[in-house]
Amino acid sequence: MLLRAARDSLSARRSLERTGRGARRAAGAPARDARGTRQSEKRSGRAAVTTASGQGGLRPPEHSIRYPNVENGIQIGPRTTVRRYQADVVVVGTGAGGATAAARLRDAGFDVLMLEEGALCRTETFTTDVVRSAQRLYRDAGTSAILGDPPILFAEGRCVGGSTVVNAGMCWRTPDRVLEHWSRDLGLAGTDPAAMAPYFEEAERILHVEYQNSDTLGRNDQLFVEGARKLGWKVVDNPRNMRRCVGLNNCGLGCPTGAKQSMLVTEIPRALAAGARLVTHARADRVLLRGSRAVGVAGTFVDGRGRRYGRFQA
Repeated sequence: MLLRAARDSLSARRSLERTGRGARRAAGAPARDARGTRQSEKRSGRAAVTTASGQGGLRPPEHSIRYPNVENGIQIGPRTTVRRYQADVVVVGTGAGGATAAARLRDAGFDVLMLEEGALCRTETFTTDVVRSAQRLYRDAGTSAILGDPPILFAEGRCVGGSTVVNAGMCWRTPDRVLEHWSRDLGLAGTDPAAMAPYFEEAERILHVEYQNSDTLGRNDQLFVEGARKLGWKVVDNPRNMRRCVGLNNCGLGCPTGAKQSMLVTEIPRALAAGARLVTHARADRVLLRGSRAVGVAGTFVDGRGRRYGRFQA
């Protein structure tokens, strides 16, 4: 029931988009409606998202990102084909770790190839359709399980950008007490708070970490805060990787404005623009070894249902 209510609310707030790309809002629309976003017409594979004019409206970032050097693995050739790639470095996965590593390695001058089992789902394709979005963006449509007693369900992104595309974008620094434990008790050099601070600052700059604009908070959030304070509980705002979030509450199904600064709109396009390459629908099955040294990856091209479309080596 809660999911249905949230979805219905979001659908109502996005009804302006369904009136047609490029349509203008009629004059005299309520100020609250000015927070709704609409998509402009697509141009050259790009999309721009803007708000309608109106007093008090919030303006999300204009989203216009190119993805060069991307190859769709399942469209390469016959299923019997073994596609071979050459690169200095092969990065498996394009989530927070993989995309960041790929961008840094490309900055250092390496020929970088990124492999992603999922698809490249662009910002303008994100919708409120829970079932379709889960199938496109999540591994096992969001029903993966960690086997144990009892088994635990967990959600993992399977798309370009990985779980950063479908998470809530909360960005906390590792607590000082944890860093001090690593440094003092475990003897891990360079992990104390002072040494780590520049890295946190750099990550926060790239991801544009900021706090939510109070104008975009729902009444449920306000009531939650009021209740917590009456009970004497400490309330702490969440820092999030975003640029002028307009509060559509569609984080788990992909941000339709591009406000959430996932790997899809930060490190991946930056790495690609610098010359890195990306192959989608490419599932890495095993690491190729020469002695004890990893020298490559072998895998299979798969579609969203896991059907195989040939093999590759990189």
